[in-house]
Amino acid sequence: MVRPRSARPARAFARAGRFIPLCVDLAPAVAAGALIVAPDTAVALRALAGVVLAACAASLAFGRSSPSSAFARASRTHGRGRVVWITGATQGLGEAMAMRYAELGATVIASGRDLERCEDVATRCRRAGASSAHAVAFDVSGTREEINEATRKAFAVANGVDVFVHCAGGSQAASALDGDDNTGEVDRALFQLNALGAIAITKEVAKAMVNNIRSGGDSSRSSFAPTIVGVCSAASKLPAPGQAVYAAAKSAYAAFLNSLRSEIADTGVRVTCAYPGPIATGMNGQERVVFRRDMASSSPSPGAAKKTKSHAPDTSSASKIKGRMPVDRVARDIIAAAAVGHDEIVLAPQPIMALTYFIRFAPTLAYAILDLVGPKRARKADAGENMYILNEK
Repeated sequence: MVRPRSARPARAFARAGRFIPLCVDLAPAVAAGALIVAPDTAVALRALAGVVLAACAASLAFGRSSPSSAFARASRTHGRGRVVWITGATQGLGEAMAMRYAELGATVIASGRDLERCEDVATRCRRAGASSAHAVAFDVSGTREEINEATRKAFAVANGVDVFVHCAGGSQAASALDGDDNTGEVDRALFQLNALGAIAITKEVAKAMVNNIRSGGDSSRSSFAPTIVGVCSAASKLPAPGQAVYAAAKSAYAAFLNSLRSEIADTGVRVTCAYPGPIATGMNGQERVVFRRDMASSSPSPGAAKKTKSHAPDTSSASKIKGRMPVDRVARDIIAAAAVGHDEIVLAPQPIMALTYFIRFAPTLAYAILDLVGPKRARKADAGENMYILNEK
């Protein structure tokens, strides 16, 4: 049975991957305190340098100096012998996560709406090195009974789930005031998929994980802390013009995950919240779920054709890829963060990453910048253009 982290606080604090982020968080406060106590710039700079050096030393000591080294550690903690359940595994980031975990030798459970596509991903996972791979098809936007049944099936595959990765979701490309969605159907669909459905499946998984720990679980996996990885969005960290409702839905899921982490902190279950920025998915003719102004998604579920317009999948082009991160790298970094127990990981290209810091430490400046770029970004969203490249006409 996994002992609660509170039983060994110092060790748990380090293993939870919080020491380095804590040093970064404290750096401005330490520098400000040094200025107040001894109003000398040199003293403040030395204090700041000390905190940075402590973070670097901890990084080297714990082997977390880079995502690649952390991913190497993941092969020991999240690899062979572990059971990983991934939703949204039939496309985009979810598919990349499934293949990455397969390379580590884990048992992979691939979930999506289409059983045939789930089975195809499972087959490719076995070829990539997974101990075994299985398919569990269900719709995250479905009923609570469907979600409960999917959870039961996934946990029955290998007598429990060690890592749950929720990737299922859909993006948005439409300004808040544009479009013909007078019924609010698109807004409700966005929230059902990205917030309500995500919360429902995560709650069921968390309950099952906690129950497994309290009942003793599988003794062969007792040294491993079950982990929930929720994929939110950088739009949860800062305003996202052209994606207002999507940002609201993802923020709701992020708030749930962060509250859940605190609620179950004494059970041994970890929660990692991932905030990726724009990712190069939907390329090379692959499908990508995108909510626009007058339709539910680019790949509507069966029976939705009468209510939504069809939409051709995004195709590869330099203008669409520009400003987006490689999906394989994002998958690797999220797995690495979960493996070392980080509470959260923010992944975004510049200047989005810089804005996430500005919104925290210099919010007035950040909002001023966003007010300048927001209108153009919203217009690009409505026109179906790349919102992340603003210097192109």
